[in-house]
Amino acid sequence: MNYIIKVLSNGQKYIFVLLALLILSACSVSSVPTDDKVTQLATISISNADKQADIEKMYGGKTIVFRPEAGFAILGFKEGQLTTLNTSPNATIKSPEVSALGVNAWGGGNKAWGGGWNAWGGGWNAWGGGVGTIPASPMENRHVFKQINISEAFTQSKNYGLGIKVAVIDTGIDLAHPMFTGRLAPSSEWKDFVDNDSTPQEVAGSFYGHGTAAAGLVLQIAPKATILPIRVLNENGLADVALVASAIDWAVQKGAKIINLSLGTDVDVAALQSMVNYANSLGIYIVASAGNEGNLTTLTYPAQYAKTSSNSNYLISVGSTASTSILSTFSNRGTALEVAAPGELIYTAYPNSQIAQATGTSFAAPIVSGSLALMASETTASYFSSLYTPLLVGSWTMTGGGQHLNLVRARMLQSGFQYWRNALLVVGSTTLSSNDKIINDRLWYLGYSVTLKSGSSVTSADATGKDLVLISSTVNPTDVNTKFKNVSTPVMTWEAQLFDDMGLTSSGTSYIGTTTGQTSLKILTANHPLASGLQAQDMTTFYYSPMLSSKLNWGKPATTAIKLAGLASDTTKSAIFAYDKGVQMVGLVAPARRVAFMIDDTSSARINDSWWAQWLFDAAVNWTATGN
Repeated sequence: MNYIIKVLSNGQKYIFVLLALLILSACSVSSVPTDDKVTQLATISISNADKQADIEKMYGGKTIVFRPEAGFAILGFKEGQLTTLNTSPNATIKSPEVSALGVNAWGGGNKAWGGGWNAWGGGWNAWGGGVGTIPASPMENRHVFKQINISEAFTQSKNYGLGIKVAVIDTGIDLAHPMFTGRLAPSSEWKDFVDNDSTPQEVAGSFYGHGTAAAGLVLQIAPKATILPIRVLNENGLADVALVASAIDWAVQKGAKIINLSLGTDVDVAALQSMVNYANSLGIYIVASAGNEGNLTTLTYPAQYAKTSSNSNYLISVGSTASTSILSTFSNRGTALEVAAPGELIYTAYPNSQIAQATGTSFAAPIVSGSLALMASETTASYFSSLYTPLLVGSWTMTGGGQHLNLVRARMLQSGFQYWRNALLVVGSTTLSSNDKIINDRLWYLGYSVTLKSGSSVTSADATGKDLVLISSTVNPTDVNTKFKNVSTPVMTWEAQLFDDMGLTSSGTSYIGTTTGQTSLKILTANHPLASGLQAQDMTTFYYSPMLSSKLNWGKPATTAIKLAGLASDTTKSAIFAYDKGVQMVGLVAPARRVAFMIDDTSSARINDSWWAQWLFDAAVNWTATGN
């Protein structure tokens, strides 16, 4: 079955598509006048005793990077200037999107997003500002981010990137964008290598907004991270290796822990590799986009160095995936590609306090950068060097090949990971049936420490201190009855005979029941966090495995309920419905979130079916526990 996602948004919006072609990374310390253009670069070995002026006099070149403590310098030479050193061209570096559709690759341009900033579901302050315990992802991206389990990873987290500085080396950013309020490094650390000043503000042109979009995605994954804005690409998305090398050096000196490079070149330049090796040797992660040429065997540089450079565990190459969780057709691939992340039609920040949709490997890369920042903030400094392995080992193999980012799994594989959220699973017997064992294991997979209680022995007090209560349909309903009706802990159940006992529905056979032979659901509320688990393209009808016997529990809730999906034959019979805290239920006000789910847990094959076990069930658990 193919699942394709369509995001429903507020207001008039046009597509800010960054589809395309090309490359990844370059370097130089400042803008060089046209008549003094550096065309060749050389990396040389130096010692702590060497002086910059002496080296320049000895070789006749212009210093691009001078790091005697690291044992190297990069020199630049003008056209026709002779030198005895081995040189490489000061190759052009581009945003991967430069050659895709030309200027038109940016769709509606800077007038595109009529919905404005208020189009974000919940508003920025409810999400990136971190006013709540768990940030909420923008509604527009919930389906995209479900591919990497970001909401579940947030549930496992406490710091959300706090204390981690991420350098975004790009076209600059909109420094006044509300997404970046309180999230930028001190202005004394900012740098514009294009205009050679300290104001890396986006400049109008065909690539206006590219860096803003990339930085916005970092913050969607790690909302409390710090962005270090560095402008190196001009308004047309172009730079050279000398500029990018200087930008990497700047990021290192300003204390960046992660460097995002949504840019690249198809030329192997020794100076570029030297700078990557230098940053990596200091334990700084570089995340590089793979390029948008659709190349089947190679990536752009520096992503192509990902598995061959020294300290390669600190260099991560990133491709783009479509909503169907396969590699995007435009994404470069090959043996050097390490991981892929969503890179098509992702909502993110855009200049002038607006948002836009972005497409390209440029936007998959900052999702991985943000993932590293989130992981780094949740561990001690001693474990910072070991983020590479869980990030990659936690990924899963896509249809057609390639490894897809799975952030919740990466978090759990981190050294020192602790289960600090707690779930109570109420079952028929603590000697678990095969089906209850699947559910129990899934909760552990999602980062919950699980306490098991049988329906006959459990009490209301067992919910105290828990983040979540789940009641299996293996319980005898008369054993559980109203035990959890009034508890202030979120509760989720798929035992239909408990719906009326808990005030989810009225009593009587006309309000609860079971229907067999169902192969589809009518989606009733697509713009709710619970719907992030529905892998449906048009978000009107959801089809699931017709090969398996399909039995669905349903209920007819109060009008105040969130009705996510109903039987296709009768939409008044809700297969998934919920009440948020404080909402009037049947006979009481909800003391915490309540969810009635549709699981058919009479078949282990049915429970293992990926449409619910890996997507819909996870989304339901996450919203029940956190509201996200």
